[in-house]
Amino acid sequence: IEAGLLATDESIIAVDREGVVRAFDPRTGEVIWDVLLADQVGGIATPIQLGGDVLAVAENGHMARLGLEAGTLRWERSLGVPVHVTPVTNQEEVYLSTTRGEVIALEARSGATLWTHVVPDSTVRITSPAYDEARSQLYVGGSDRQVRALDSVTDEPVWETTVDGVATTAPVLAGHTLYVGTLRGHLNALDAQTGEPLWETFIEGRVKSAPIVHQNTLLVLFETQQLAAFTPVPAEAPVASAN
Repeated sequence: IEAGLLATDESIIAVDREGVVRAFDPRTGEVIWDVLLADQVGGIATPIQLGGDVLAVAENGHMARLGLEAGTLRWERSLGVPVHVTPVTNQEEVYLSTTRGEVIALEARSGATLWTHVVPDSTVRITSPAYDEARSQLYVGGSDRQVRALDSVTDEPVWETTVDGVATTAPVLAGHTLYVGTLRGHLNALDAQTGEPLWETFIEGRVKSAPIVHQNTLLVLFETQQLAAFTPVPAEAPVASAN
């Protein structure tokens, strides 16, 4: 299993490399149900919860929405392009990125495509999106060193900003600020509304996992096995403490 686990109130959901989606009892570890995806291809994207269902996405872009209680198939479809990152959802729509320069919006209820946004270079690998409900925007990084904001309803570009290094993890939003880590060891803070760079700091290691914000603390994991904590979440260029 390379994908992350989804923890729900009643079960733990996992997708293995053989394309099997399994629900486990969190108390006993027993398998509650299992379903084989149609293409028998596993996933490296973490499954996500859609109400009382789970959405599992295979590495080749095949996906299925399954009932959490018994694994009942709600719908399935194939995008026909590889998907290596975890989707995000507002429960009405699902947003995901591909390895071919695409950000795609799907209707959560049916799986129908609502829009597809394609960047100029189809070889660009796009990160998992960050969803901003207040502004109805999506934020993605890319292997072309660009961070982009898109209108989540229309897919129209809102802004685009260049950062110093390849962004391979999802941006994280805290208030009005978007934080993006890069493989060159830079942590960038951008204005979420305009994309204007606010500050940039070097943390001496490649950022390969998405930063998180927890209890007003920004946490950044970077190579090799170092964790930087910024408290409070910084509005200006910070000095980190690392362990």
